[in-house]
Amino acid sequence: MSVGFANHRELPTAKQHDKELQSYYDATRQGIEPRSTKSKDIDAAVKLSNEAGKAFDGISMTFKN
Repeated sequence: MSVGFANHRELPTAKQHDKELQSYYDATRQGIEPRSTKSKDIDAAVKLSNEAGKAFDGISMTFKN
């Protein structure tokens, strides 16, 4: 699949996908569990965790102890 095709079809490019996965891994290393590997979910989980001072668990939608 070409980069032009990926962008046209609103599919992430390999570079975007790698960036999202790296962000996801960085969050999970901090104990945060985003709801998905999508940037919007990762950013929201990190923001909530930072504001609460506790790791957010996107699966149960609660904070970890």
